[in-house]
Amino acid sequence: MPWDPDTQLQEHAEEYARAHDGRHPYTDVWPWAEAIGAWREQWPGGTWRRRVELQEGDRDLVVAGVAESLRLLMGRSNRPLGDLALDMLKGELAVWLRYGVDYPVPGETGWPAPTGPYADRWEAVMDVVRSDDVRGRRLGRAVTEILGALLAYGSERPHFPAPVYSGELMAYRLDEQGYDYVSLAEVAPVLGMATAVPVMDSRWYEGIVGLTVVEQSA
Repeated sequence: MPWDPDTQLQEHAEEYARAHDGRHPYTDVWPWAEAIGAWREQWPGGTWRRRVELQEGDRDLVVAGVAESLRLLMGRSNRPLGDLALDMLKGELAVWLRYGVDYPVPGETGWPAPTGPYADRWEAVMDVVRSDDVRGRRLGRAVTEILGALLAYGSERPHFPAPVYSGELMAYRLDEQGYDYVSLAEVAPVLGMATAVPVMDSRWYEGIVGLTVVEQSA
């Protein structure tokens, strides 16, 4: 189905809620955002981007921005959470904020606010984005840097035993889909996500150390 920025997020949220006991996608991605933020504070590695110096109170806003990145990509790609591509995720929020002509404005019909227990966190970060251009850009850069670091880590395939990555798993991915990519599920072990991660195809992840997946539709 073609992506329609005026309807896609709301339609995805409604479909997601029907399949997940009424929860909004933002509610379910929040623990992942917190885990990603905590992981970045401990991981000693880096990317070509300079780490952003955050002011007091900015960390919670950055976590809210990471959560929104996850929610946006889920809605746009129509994939389960675990199948989100990290190379797309790292710049998702920045793209939405930067290209206002083609993308909706936060809070408008095409970019509706989430509902649920973390909706106030979304409102807080979007209030900054709407009212303080300098601080909003800094928060956006911080989100991109954190998710870029997660991609850099995942690209090393640390949870793939060498025979798995070079053998049957890679053959399956290329035979079935014709491509490979680093997904959110692949870094779940280092994030400490102990529950089963929703993915479309469990065979895509066979042999990854420390990962448990469960098949779900988007």
